[in-house]
Amino acid sequence: MNKEKLNEVLHDLNTIGYYKTNIVDLLGDTGIDNFNEISSFFDEMLSNPTINHRLETIQQGINTIGKDKYYEITHQEHLERALNISDGGLFNLYMNDFFIDLAKKYLETDKPELYNVLFFIHGKGLPERSGSQKWHRDLEGLKILKIFMYCTEVGPENGPLEYVPKSFCGGDFPINKGRNTWDDYYASRIVSPEMEKQYCDPNAVTFTGSPGDIIICNNTGFHRGGFIKEGFRCMTHALYVNADATHSPKDINYDENVNFVDINSQEYKDLGEKQKYLKMLNPTNLRFSYGGINDSGGMRGGQISNKLTNSFEKLILNNQNINDKNKIVIILKEWASNIELLQHLKNNGNKILLDVIDWLDVDKYNPQNNINNPNFFPDLLKEYYDGYIINNSKMKEWWYENMDNDLKKPVFIIPHHWDERFAHLPLAEYSQQPYFYYLGYRGHEDQNCFHVQKLLDNNLLLDDRSQTNGAPGNNRYFQDRPVNGVQINIRKEGSWEYCFKPATKLSIAAAMNSVMITTYDWSIQDILPEDYPYLLKSTDYKEVEKMFQYVKDTFEKEEWFKAKQMLNQVKEKTSLDEIIKLYLEIEKYFTNEKS
Repeated sequence: MNKEKLNEVLHDLNTIGYYKTNIVDLLGDTGIDNFNEISSFFDEMLSNPTINHRLETIQQGINTIGKDKYYEITHQEHLERALNISDGGLFNLYMNDFFIDLAKKYLETDKPELYNVLFFIHGKGLPERSGSQKWHRDLEGLKILKIFMYCTEVGPENGPLEYVPKSFCGGDFPINKGRNTWDDYYASRIVSPEMEKQYCDPNAVTFTGSPGDIIICNNTGFHRGGFIKEGFRCMTHALYVNADATHSPKDINYDENVNFVDINSQEYKDLGEKQKYLKMLNPTNLRFSYGGINDSGGMRGGQISNKLTNSFEKLILNNQNINDKNKIVIILKEWASNIELLQHLKNNGNKILLDVIDWLDVDKYNPQNNINNPNFFPDLLKEYYDGYIINNSKMKEWWYENMDNDLKKPVFIIPHHWDERFAHLPLAEYSQQPYFYYLGYRGHEDQNCFHVQKLLDNNLLLDDRSQTNGAPGNNRYFQDRPVNGVQINIRKEGSWEYCFKPATKLSIAAAMNSVMITTYDWSIQDILPEDYPYLLKSTDYKEVEKMFQYVKDTFEKEEWFKAKQMLNQVKEKTSLDEIIKLYLEIEKYFTNEKS
């Protein structure tokens, strides 16, 4: 790597916001090989009758794709699929050591994330500007790195990129007024035509160029391009972001119609250390029947989707993906009995898994007769399912014995992760320390946690944040994290709740930096050691009273700090980052089975 050149690029990015060079000067022989391969790809695109027809419709001003950037043709229209790391050498170009090192230093991160690696052609369209042809700033963060490369001659009439020096977020530009916060930046993302004429038009730099010319920019600065007056323009680009500095996830979510990197392919494995830079590109064949952000379905669907794609909706079954084939579809809650849906998914060659989290039939519920008994589960349509997701190891054996004894079907154990919103609630001091409170769903006939009301009536429990019918009680559910808080979880040993409910209360207590008084439920046994100081021996009310007193007696003593340390480990084990790995293991399992 040329350190002198790297420092030169960094200097210009940090002062004026851009740097122009050529692939030969920057990357030498490697760059020439990359460029030749990329040029061949464009030759193939331009020989495609479909692409030529699109260029004709663009010239006629006909918007056949229904988007502002009607004038743009990407590799997807040529390939009729997403770009992957074996196509046209483009990933090889944007993952070379120089660009990766530049992204690391400029974005100040060891793991810059690469996405939106794109071949595209802009054609001559309407006489007025549209979409990205107008002055704008990109929204991916306060500091981003975008790299463009021309693959045809670009003169003044061929839609050259234009950039306003020093206009990047925090740059020395009149419109910025020294501001570098997100709100200030977002407010000035697009300015009035008068301000454009006063500030952007007279100060802009125009990048005409030749095939192989590269423009490196911080695209939080004002820029525009692609307004073709003659002919057409062929280009590539890619974007590097610092994940921690991302402010608009919906604008940078992974789109499998743009890039699709098979994490099980040999090409991906051969990348070695560079795999981590493709985080935003890692595809997943997972789909979920249930989305959103709240309740168990939202957490096991929407929140997983958001972690994998930066979109709560991306992986949820919808009109756009319902006809996808050969995916792994995870069915949640009431969708489990939708025979029409299950048949449709099966006919399209999908693997179907049932996640049994909170899958229940209250009409079957009998609190006097549900000890180690599946009478709370609905009827299982097991002929449609290729496997199951449960929440604890004891339940796995039980499931094979009582629900589906086909041992060829995998049963995956995935604990319930904690909702990241709880970890970011403000800390609050209360007059009594330790501070005893209940948080969560009390369950059918309060079976999900005994004695809550009695503890409140006897002034032992200081705060009730129970959830009733899915709505937060007393508006306190998401209010704060009490300093030195103590939560409770009391389930009758052997009950349906004790055996089959997840350890959500425990993981959330850990996320909120609270300790917990708890029974030793099946799901809790998997993640909390048996010598945890505040385990209840029984659910007898007198026993619970004694434990409240024991917590007070040991407050900020050895037992208290031991409990805190154990719960910190629970917090790590049940973080979404760790739980995601278990979902990816599901994908790996079915991929290996297929191969």
